[in-house]
Amino acid sequence: IDNSGIFWEVPMFLTFGNKRVFTAQPIPYNGIPARILYWTGTFANEFFTPDQTLPKQLEPGDALLGVTTTTDPSGTTIAIGIIPDILPDYEQRKNGWANTMSLPRIWSLSADGNTLLQKPLPELEKLRGTSQSFANLSVSEGQNNLLSGISGRHLEFRALIQPGSATKAGILLAKSADNIERTRVYWDITAGILIIDRVNSSINSNVPKTFLTSTLSQTPGLPLDLQIFLDGSVLEVFINQEKALSTRIYPEKPESIGVDVFATGGTAIFQSLDIWEMKSMHDPTVLTTETPVFQKKSPVNCIDQIAPNPANSSLQLRVLLRQNGSILLKLIDNTGRLVREIRFADLSSGSHILPIVNLDGLPSGMYFLSVWQNNQRIGSSEFIKQ
Repeated sequence: IDNSGIFWEVPMFLTFGNKRVFTAQPIPYNGIPARILYWTGTFANEFFTPDQTLPKQLEPGDALLGVTTTTDPSGTTIAIGIIPDILPDYEQRKNGWANTMSLPRIWSLSADGNTLLQKPLPELEKLRGTSQSFANLSVSEGQNNLLSGISGRHLEFRALIQPGSATKAGILLAKSADNIERTRVYWDITAGILIIDRVNSSINSNVPKTFLTSTLSQTPGLPLDLQIFLDGSVLEVFINQEKALSTRIYPEKPESIGVDVFATGGTAIFQSLDIWEMKSMHDPTVLTTETPVFQKKSPVNCIDQIAPNPANSSLQLRVLLRQNGSILLKLIDNTGRLVREIRFADLSSGSHILPIVNLDGLPSGMYFLSVWQNNQRIGSSEFIKQ
C-alpha cells in the first residue's frame, strides 16, 4: 500500500533534537529499484510514531544506497553511502570494479521537522584547486562556448541562477567537441524541477539514457543554488543546500571534458558561477599531519569492538572514552523494543572493556547496543544472539 517494498536493508534510527528519523532501503521488487525511504516522527514509551503513513524517498533513481552515518563533536550528522554502478555486470568485470562511495554530506531536518535535508560536508573545500569565477553572466538561447577555457572530469561547480526570461537554464558537463556526448544539469523553470539529462551522456549503448528529476519549491525572487561535483563517472548535485541527486555517467570519448552554460526560451543570469579543479585527497596540499578531529576533540566514543559475535550467554564491548563519566548501555531487539539497560558508573577516560552477561534468556536474533553518556547517545553497535 505504501510502496515500501517487501524486504528492507540497512535500517537506521537517527536522532535530530526531539525528532527521530527511521530510514530503510527496500530491495528491488516488481521493477522498482532499491532506494532509501524514510519516515520522520517521535519516539516515546519504546514506540516510534511516524509523522506520515507514506514514506518519503531520499533521492530518486539509481542514487544513494547503503548509507551509514556518524556524528561529529558538535552533534552534526554526517552520512556517506554507495553510488551504484549502472553498467551491466560484464562491463563492471571488464573495468575491474563496481560501485563507488559518495562524498560525505551533512544530514539535517527541515524547519518543520518533516524532511531530511542533505548538503556537502564543508571540509570538501580542502579539495579545491585552481578556480575561475564569473559574476552576473548573462546567458541567452543559442549562446555557447561561454566557458571555452575550462575543461576537466574532476570539477566542482557552485552556481546561483536567476531565471530572467528563460524557461530552462543550467550547466553542460563532460561534453565532447562535437557535442555528441554531453550531460546536462539544468533548472526547468516552467515545470519547477531540477533535471539531470543523461540521454546523450555516453555513446556506450549499455549506459542508461535517462532523466533524473527532483521537484523544487523555489522561493520567487531567490536564485537557485546549485553545487555540482563531477569526479570521473560520479556526478553529485546539491540543490539549495537541501536536496541531492547522485548518479553515474560514462563518457567514452577522451575529449569529453568540455563544460558550458546554457539557457533556452530567453535569457538567464548566472548571478555567480565558481568552478574549481578538484584535487585528489592524496594530494600533499590536502593531506594534513594533524590528528583527525574525531580523535582529537571528540569527548566521547569510540566503540572499538564487540565480541564474540554471534554471542551465546555473554559478550564484551570495548569503548574508548574521551572524558570521565558513567556509561548507559541500552539493549534493543530488532523490533525496537528496549529489553535491558546496563549502567557502568564512574568510568575514567580511556579504553574500557564492558562485560554484558546473562544473555541466556534472550531469544535468538539480532540485537542493538545503544551507548549513552551524559544523556547523549554516543554510538551504537549490533550483535547476533545465537
